[in-house]
Amino acid sequence: MKPDTNQLEIRGACEHNLKNLNVTIPKNALVVFSGVSGSGKSSLAFDTVYVEGQRKYIESLSSYARQFLGQLERPKYERMRGLAPTVAIEQKTASSNPRSTVATVTEILDYLRVLFARAGDQRCHQCNSPVGKQDPEQIVDRLLGLTEGSSITLHAPLVRARKGEFHTVFEDLMKEGFVRFRIDGEIQRLETPLRLEKNKKHNIDVVVDRIRIRPDIRGRLTDSVETALKVGKGRLSVSLEDGELQFSEDLYCAHCDISLPELSPQLFSFNSPLGACPTCHGLGVAVDVEVDALFPNEKETVLKAMRRISVIWQGRRRGWGVEFWLGVEEILGINPRKKVSSLSREEREALVLGYPVEASLRDKEFIGLWGYMSRDLSMTNSEAVRAYYTRFLSESNCRSCGGSRLRPEARSVYLGGASITQLAEYQVGTLLEYFAGLELKSHLKTIAEEPRKEISRRLQFLLDVGLEYLTLERVAHSLSGGEAQRIRLARQLGSELSGVIYILDEPSIGLHQRDSLRLVKTLLRLKELGNSVIVVEHDPETIRHADWVVDFGPGAGRLGGEIVCSGTLLDLKECTNSLTGDYLSGR
Repeated sequence: MKPDTNQLEIRGACEHNLKNLNVTIPKNALVVFSGVSGSGKSSLAFDTVYVEGQRKYIESLSSYARQFLGQLERPKYERMRGLAPTVAIEQKTASSNPRSTVATVTEILDYLRVLFARAGDQRCHQCNSPVGKQDPEQIVDRLLGLTEGSSITLHAPLVRARKGEFHTVFEDLMKEGFVRFRIDGEIQRLETPLRLEKNKKHNIDVVVDRIRIRPDIRGRLTDSVETALKVGKGRLSVSLEDGELQFSEDLYCAHCDISLPELSPQLFSFNSPLGACPTCHGLGVAVDVEVDALFPNEKETVLKAMRRISVIWQGRRRGWGVEFWLGVEEILGINPRKKVSSLSREEREALVLGYPVEASLRDKEFIGLWGYMSRDLSMTNSEAVRAYYTRFLSESNCRSCGGSRLRPEARSVYLGGASITQLAEYQVGTLLEYFAGLELKSHLKTIAEEPRKEISRRLQFLLDVGLEYLTLERVAHSLSGGEAQRIRLARQLGSELSGVIYILDEPSIGLHQRDSLRLVKTLLRLKELGNSVIVVEHDPETIRHADWVVDFGPGAGRLGGEIVCSGTLLDLKECTNSLTGDYLSGR
């Protein structure tokens, strides 16, 4: 007689406390294993059905592949028919990897990275100006669109705010036939190479052409633009009668005089060196000095407080001590005799953490007390010194990226007015609404269609399993067992596999009654895809929606391991030997 392919038949199951069980379970159905804790539900579901499914899958592989996977021990049973590939979605702790987040686990980040790389609006991370690149033809079209008859001058930028004489720069370009230069804003015609003042910062452009805008100058204008871009290494400055235009073949901010990286998916990944914050290396947190812990006594003078903090101060009168106090007085402008209480928050942070070159008064860098102490700390072998300094350290959000994990160039790319780090702070429900209402330019709609669709699908799956309150930046190890299990369930929904036996371990734990119903709908969707769903569950709502219930008991441990009832919900309610049936029937 041929076996029924629509049923899973198990005979003689003896794993753990199971007592030679015989059971037949319908496939392509939602089946609930119910019963008191310790009655044998997980022993049959996970330790028998799931393990045997995995073992047979490994046996189907080549001997070469099996040597890397190892062998699973055969569960204790006599016969099993109708077994399909098994997938277990257990209630276990989520990944402890600090780099794992909800976005990475659900693979939503992968599609967000593609979306921002292909359809993002890039801006300068320093001044927030729009950044783009143009080819010579686009630049020519833009210039020909100016008012007819207006006069323009094409410059190739050579030097921006740099000290030096630049004698060889003039000499090399004059050999190529260029004789007119714009030096510090003034156009000069040179007969011989010029030497500029060595210690002064200079701006130098070479004048490529002067043109009056007319319809018949496209050929000449194209040649001049290409020449200027070649000499200026991809950059072009055009002087108008009432201003100036900046163009670049590369991603370049003329205001800040910096080049920006090409947009790529790797730029938006904190697991890639191209996208990770250089300070915290993509972790979002860093061990940093706690400024407030350094100033417990507000009545101390700055001099006394700094000496109290630095236990390595003694014997370093000719070391960094002198350099430090010169920096405090000359760069920060703080009198060491002032009391700590008179210092502002900014002054305290500058004393400890330092002062950047851009903000300093004398164009000098001041690395702060902690900068000097860190040098000593890296060189000392004293455990006492290390233990002393540990008191001032704490783990907090990275000072550079604010906990977003990405480098500033990635945080300055926008899609619909929001950056990828801002989207990661949205809750799943809010983010789904954001993508539903996202309006893109016509030429970007086709590019963004597929990534946008995949992101919306995965967000909807998270919504379906009751996780609309999560944010994408939430670290995986902070999730509860139930949340982690439901995320894995949402991933399986997205895979759209069929012909699989899914085995779940109490997925309703921690859910509100409203969310339990949504979870049941998700399980039914898995079934509708052509799968068998076995759920180890105590939740009455899940049991009521099951196609088939297998109730274990009658007790726990050695008093369990038997099947009290195997049938429909009505059969379970009528079973007088079942505690679950007694509860559901109201007895």
